[in-house]
Amino acid sequence: MRTPPEGISVGDCVTQEDIEEAFDTGFGYRISGINPRRDHQDSRYVLVFATEEGPYDDSVTQERFEYVGEGLSGDQSETSPGNSTLIDAIGGGIPVHFFYQSASVDEWEYQGVVDVLEYEVVERDGRDVLVFTMEYRDDEMTHDSEDWLDAVRTELGRYQERHDERIVHLRELYDSSEQRLASKFPENDHVRAKIRQTLQRLRDRGEIVFLDEQGTYRITDLDLETGEMLSTTGTVTAETSSDPQLTEDEERFTETRRRARDSEFATTVREAYNRTCAVCGSSRETPDGSPEVEAAHIYPKSEGGADDVRNGITLCRLHHWAFDTGWLAFTDDHEILVKDVPEREGYYEFKQLEGDSLILPTDGGVEPHPTYLREHRDLHGFR
Repeated sequence: MRTPPEGISVGDCVTQEDIEEAFDTGFGYRISGINPRRDHQDSRYVLVFATEEGPYDDSVTQERFEYVGEGLSGDQSETSPGNSTLIDAIGGGIPVHFFYQSASVDEWEYQGVVDVLEYEVVERDGRDVLVFTMEYRDDEMTHDSEDWLDAVRTELGRYQERHDERIVHLRELYDSSEQRLASKFPENDHVRAKIRQTLQRLRDRGEIVFLDEQGTYRITDLDLETGEMLSTTGTVTAETSSDPQLTEDEERFTETRRRARDSEFATTVREAYNRTCAVCGSSRETPDGSPEVEAAHIYPKSEGGADDVRNGITLCRLHHWAFDTGWLAFTDDHEILVKDVPEREGYYEFKQLEGDSLILPTDGGVEPHPTYLREHRDLHGFR
């Protein structure tokens, strides 16, 4: 989700219709409270609305304010849809768009993307409520913010150099950089919160990509050797112009990093293929908008197959199963092969696909590489 989306700027006073058009979403009868949403890439974002009489504390201190969670009666729950999403947003991975409405007008003022710093459960009027601490962002970027951007970029560079990879884990970044940043910015008493906020800024600029709610990021434009911008798509563990690496060196990765890389691989492959099955062209979705297609390794993960986008392909669940079990394979020219076992149930259904061409990405350099296709054919006995 572009921040802010096209057609709306910080300070604009907008109607409900304007908001629905800008964010391509609907609210039904009226809008209020915390509204979790997903964009066309299935990434989460939140629209938060506050009225003058509502749960917004208008005493802003150093750009910070408090917002009371959802739930008008009884104790508020940390697992309700709105509250749980704001809790997830504390790591900076979910954009939170804030709107305010005064009592004298019908329109909403867009106050920009805010960072959720923390929350606590407090007793008010005989019930437990969730109080979120939020902070406005300075869209003009003060000198201090620029200093923080440069400082966190430097820490990301140190992390990348030390670990020899572009996957960054928030807890490890804290451990390696908090003391240095605290010394560099002694006036800041919330160094970890500032690191999270700065990572969000870098994410909005496209310099890092947020991978999961555990605080995992991928560096996209920081190459310590060349200083050149790196692509955010089309590569996971190797540049697409290089010869592919058949397997991963698994000893390099902890279980946490491995999960992060799995998530990155799946996201990158789905985006490359526009969430469409390369065999049948289907792009089915669940009622809540999640894609049915899965990111499959051509040379399988069980054999140590590399997390290279050229070793990936999107397949619907039927054709993913058929590919993994050896019913299907693909030629170097990306035509479909079918195992010749007519005595098996399902053979005649799959045989109709024989000779069809795969539906491949329009971007060059990310289609299946012959190395992986050949190894898959050998693995399943295609000659």
